[in-house]
Amino acid sequence: MSIDRIISFHIEKQFPAIYREQGHELVDFVKQYYKFLEENSSQSIYNGRRLFEYRDIDTTLERMLIFFKNKYLADLPFNDDTVRIIVKNILALYRRKGTPGGLELFFRLFYNESIKIYYPARDIFKPSDSQWKQGSFLQLAPNAGVFTSTKLSGEFSYNDIVNRPIIGAASRARATVDKINFIIINNSFTPIIFINDVTGVFIGLENIICEINGVPVNFGIINGSLTSIDIDFPGPGGNSLGDLVTISGSPNGIGATGIVTGVTESTTGTIEYNLLDGGWGYSIDSGRLLVSDQLIFVDNASRNFNLLETLEDDSGNRGIVVAQTDILVAVKMEANSSFTNTSIIETVDRSTVIDIQTLSSFPIRVTPKNSTSPGPLYPDTANTSSVIVGEITNTENVALIFDIIGDYANVHLDSSNYNDVPPALSPMSGNTDPVTISTTLQDAFNLERFDIGTIVRFENIDPGINYVNDAYALPYDSRINLLQRKNQLVTLQTVPTALNIGDEITQGSFRGKVLAITDKTLTVRPYRYYGFNSTTPITFGGTNFNVVAVSYDFSSSDVAGRNAVMEAETDFAVGRISRVNIIDSGYGYVHNTVADVLKNGELVSRGTISARGQGSTGGFWSTYNSHLSGYVSKNESLEYYSPGKYIQDSDYYQEYSYEIQSRLDTPTYEQSLKETAHVAGTKVFGRFNLEEVISTPISSRIEIIPPV
Repeated sequence: MSIDRIISFHIEKQFPAIYREQGHELVDFVKQYYKFLEENSSQSIYNGRRLFEYRDIDTTLERMLIFFKNKYLADLPFNDDTVRIIVKNILALYRRKGTPGGLELFFRLFYNESIKIYYPARDIFKPSDSQWKQGSFLQLAPNAGVFTSTKLSGEFSYNDIVNRPIIGAASRARATVDKINFIIINNSFTPIIFINDVTGVFIGLENIICEINGVPVNFGIINGSLTSIDIDFPGPGGNSLGDLVTISGSPNGIGATGIVTGVTESTTGTIEYNLLDGGWGYSIDSGRLLVSDQLIFVDNASRNFNLLETLEDDSGNRGIVVAQTDILVAVKMEANSSFTNTSIIETVDRSTVIDIQTLSSFPIRVTPKNSTSPGPLYPDTANTSSVIVGEITNTENVALIFDIIGDYANVHLDSSNYNDVPPALSPMSGNTDPVTISTTLQDAFNLERFDIGTIVRFENIDPGINYVNDAYALPYDSRINLLQRKNQLVTLQTVPTALNIGDEITQGSFRGKVLAITDKTLTVRPYRYYGFNSTTPITFGGTNFNVVAVSYDFSSSDVAGRNAVMEAETDFAVGRISRVNIIDSGYGYVHNTVADVLKNGELVSRGTISARGQGSTGGFWSTYNSHLSGYVSKNESLEYYSPGKYIQDSDYYQEYSYEIQSRLDTPTYEQSLKETAHVAGTKVFGRFNLEEVISTPISSRIEIIPPV
């Protein structure tokens, strides 16, 4: 609001015209009177016309400053030269109380000083305060590395997207390309794009888009990197949270690491397998490991059952006998079948049926079914991750026919075709049809050639989970077992005195294992389909011993393809892995494949991997706040690093401390600072500092100094 200070020149206009014409003296008197009132600073008109100016700190009277000071700056230092500027900025000071800006403003207003503020809490040593960061990358599907656009002329390469932003076509995730590497996976160059400033999450099988000259260009498809693993096989136990593991087994996958984030805390039973005797007569194609999944506790002192015979209950559930002891029968149940304590269980392969309940004076007890070990059988499932015979030794290549004669028992010799079903139960395996009495055997039947031998190891055995009872295992070859090749009884003229059970003897180029010695007769397991003969001497220890007779041991149940011994011992353990987090994605892992989890090179778990996301690297320290002084790995080399951190003390190095660095002596400002800009609960320290901000004007004059 604007108010005129001078009003005397308006006085003449306030009188009527007659006074202005005939009373000049009166008009002039009044005008001079008002002029006196508005020019004399002690008069009311003078001050009344300036009241709005006196309200403004910039235009008020000097003697009025004390009132502004008492209202806004009580107990604060000031002088007449600075009070006006201080009053105008005091509200900003109060609003910024306790902040670095508020402290700086306090010293500029009241002392015209520049200060530095230091917070000791910045340099307090804090464990785990260093920052760990993980890098991100995108593994693309192999491509030619040359890209085109329908709207832009010319060709583009991966060099065109370095330091440019990219977008995921489906996820709309964004990132900046840092660099691009190429690695060879499965004999193909695979682009690896390292990215920064990632927003969102890139997903597998989406296109990577980069704008060039305002036009989107497609730069390939994300193949995906290992992001997670779902544990299918928890392993044998003994693991702890935080254990570092590596991921192996996925085709061409390398370099992935993880950390164990979940283990079982309760005791759980797993099966540990130990091959005591590899037997003989097993092939890789048809050899399998049968493991019991239910135990029937019954009085079985007479050993009433035969290996591999079928048991069935009143509900149609079936299982085969894998082993038996004086107190139990171990059975492997068919899929979707299980026995219970109330089942009426009988044999089905005998003319005289045995009811298990009648064998015992006490009710039978059947354990719950557990089929988690050893895993599916490869001959039945055609699954390469199933249990198979992994290696055999003492091999012999044989040619055998596996047709069962009983399938043709009802076929008449004069039949026009022996392959007719019925009366045959199945066609003959040969490639001739029809088959008659004049057909040769080599045409009627298929003579199959393959290797058989001693089992060295099984592959893909799973120890299972949650076993509460022992299990029993039977290595079994379904084809060779049908041929019933028994052990042999070899009678010698003289038995070597140094010969012991378990030693091997030879006949020509063939060998066999001694199982028993009775007088001069040896019970031998020959590593040959047709066994030893009676004409060629037996050799042991470099000496030949004449053979008197050779026959088969028909009293023994030990036959080729069913004579290996596998010990299955239930092992109770804790710390089986249930969850693993991926910390380094590695390269080349295939989505939805099975991979092994290894610790120190040993298998500890197994699971199905997901490899359809953006990859992450092993990570690096981005700050060293909590590192002790010493050498750290930086930029692929060792560099000395001193964090300059201090242990908290009783006063100075605390979260609540701050330090004012100024030319002023601390007592000069301490009291006023605490009353104005200081925050309760904090503690101020002072330090002398002679530094001063000096403004240097920029000169347009250029001085050229001639060379000396």
